[in-house]
Amino acid sequence: MKPALSLLTLAILATPVFAEQNKDIEVIEVTSNFRQANLMKTEGSISVIGAQQIAEKNALHSEQLLGAMANVNFSSGASRGNFVQIRGIGLRSQFVDPVNPSVGLIIDGINYSGLGGAAMLFDIDSYALYRGPQGTQFGNDALAGVIKLDSTPAGDHDNRVMFGYGNYNTIRTGVAVGTEVTDSVGVRVSAVKQTSDGYITNDFLKTDDTNNIDESNVKLKLNWKATEDLTIDTVMHYIDVDNGYDAFSLDFNRHTLSDEPGRDAQRTKAFGVSALYTGLAQTHVELSVSTLDSDIHYGYDEDWTYDGIHDWGYSSTDTYLRDRGQDTLELRFLSDGKTLFDNKASWVAGVYLNQRDSGLVRQYTWQDQDFTSQNDHQDVAVYGQIAYDLSEKTTLTVGARVSEYDIDYNDNAGVKESVSDNLYGFNISINNQVNEQAMTYLTLARSEKAGGINGVALAKKDDIESPELRDQLLANSSFDPETLYSAEFGVKGRSLDNDLNIKLAAFYHYRQNPQLKGWVTDKVDGEAETFIGYIDNAGGGRGYGIELETRYNANDNLELYYNIGYLMTRIKDYVIAQEEGDDRNMHNREMAHAPEYQFNAGLNYQSDNGFYAGAELAGKDSFYFSDSHDEQSNSYVLTNVHVGYQGESWKINLTGHNIFDKDYSVRGFYFGNDPRDGYEAHNYVQFGEPQTVNLSVEVNW
Repeated sequence: MKPALSLLTLAILATPVFAEQNKDIEVIEVTSNFRQANLMKTEGSISVIGAQQIAEKNALHSEQLLGAMANVNFSSGASRGNFVQIRGIGLRSQFVDPVNPSVGLIIDGINYSGLGGAAMLFDIDSYALYRGPQGTQFGNDALAGVIKLDSTPAGDHDNRVMFGYGNYNTIRTGVAVGTEVTDSVGVRVSAVKQTSDGYITNDFLKTDDTNNIDESNVKLKLNWKATEDLTIDTVMHYIDVDNGYDAFSLDFNRHTLSDEPGRDAQRTKAFGVSALYTGLAQTHVELSVSTLDSDIHYGYDEDWTYDGIHDWGYSSTDTYLRDRGQDTLELRFLSDGKTLFDNKASWVAGVYLNQRDSGLVRQYTWQDQDFTSQNDHQDVAVYGQIAYDLSEKTTLTVGARVSEYDIDYNDNAGVKESVSDNLYGFNISINNQVNEQAMTYLTLARSEKAGGINGVALAKKDDIESPELRDQLLANSSFDPETLYSAEFGVKGRSLDNDLNIKLAAFYHYRQNPQLKGWVTDKVDGEAETFIGYIDNAGGGRGYGIELETRYNANDNLELYYNIGYLMTRIKDYVIAQEEGDDRNMHNREMAHAPEYQFNAGLNYQSDNGFYAGAELAGKDSFYFSDSHDEQSNSYVLTNVHVGYQGESWKINLTGHNIFDKDYSVRGFYFGNDPRDGYEAHNYVQFGEPQTVNLSVEVNW
């Protein structure tokens, strides 16, 4: 690391007189402070993966990119890693009650937060991950950060047909076509279908496809230059996911015994229109409207086994049928450049409205009737930001967002509750462009996530035998908003010859009233445990760490890179109620799914005749699976390789992921579920992808 930091120091201290030595460099743009900006000249710890890298990895879904990113983790408990944690903050599951995401997901400008299964990667032009609170720009769903996916623009002529095949009977076909219909209208359409048997063998049913993948995605984008001053963009999505879910084994391997395997499915339709008007003096106007409708099916075999495995035991299934409707409107005004204070300041102001309604039908073996609930969210916000040039090289940016967040909840158990929160966020940053090669920044930010209702805790309190646990549920009928305060210092730079590129960020954050997942497990007379989950507020939490990303062009054909994340987190005053009344305080323990270190290092070789190859190591420290018990994952290092050939109008690509077939965990639970040992508690884990090999062929025109 020392040589890299020395080169960065050289870049910072060098004078602009050497600028003519620079080579042509690729400029990566991201959405920062409501505008498109050069990644290397904007504040924030932001990672970007482009279309070429996605294709070389043969990545099908967002979960296959997260391992390359510093201080980012994910949890599964489903067919995909749908829940993301950034710097130790983020949801790990959803069962009965509605949840408020901590990490936002934006696809082509439409808010998919909480719908991680939709993050498929075919024809994605840019995959950007923003770390730290992003509430001023992205709102309530962006407490810990945001993942932003942008498809290839309408009218782009990168047309292609793709076919891929891999082990576990993995098949992928896709087509993407773009063109200009007229001088003022561009269009692009893409469609992909991907299937796989999955990585589980069900020994009872004697089949190997109960944890299968079956995913389709169709996207249409239109760009219309209506007048010289008005541009209208339209996007339509249709997502059909019908995956199996059969991942947990009583025997701690990839062989299950379920007689009624689960399902993890969603069918989502989304439509969005955005208009940009530039005809006003010194002001641009943006209007965005979108609607989304999603039907979700999530269910599993609760006992993970079959009738007859033991003389006694239980058998049950648990299924959650959700429908989500969402309507969003955002009106934004932006200055046309720097128009205030003697042309030293630019500004942004806007209003945001979001209505998100979620209905649930829970079909559970042990219920006399289906449990139904309705949860309606309304978010109304105003925001503003100003960026002022303190000098030729230094810019001060100040922004704030105020929102009113209302939740109405009711269910057929007689629970009817409402919550209303006023949420406040701000960001203050100083960006210092030291020279053409380097910049430094300092950011202070505050972001909030709304509170909510623990409907199941209220509905199920009378089912609990233990008085102590019943009191715990009553005390957690609702939970308060969480506030995140963050400070971040960063350096971004490149060497004078542009061969070395470095991004370094150091941060500290404090969580006020962190929303943590708690569980009540009640065991009566040796029977299997009853589980009731709820959200609880801890007394506080903190975290600090660094993210370092480097890329070095050793020569015109060879690139080396390494990404390192270090993270230290602590819980403050979080009490877990025990059945016997011996409460436990998790004070000063690490947060769940917050590994202390992560790294990703590798090389890419590109020959002059079209041949290319690459290899990488991706490592992660052990981490706690939950905030309510002390079971942990094992640390691991995975090895991935790829090799291919790029012709004039075609490409062939072969990838191997986890080539040494290491077992690693992407979700873990601690309880008793095996009648063969009297339902003794164990740490049951879901394994990540084993060794996979995929070959893809692509034709371009």
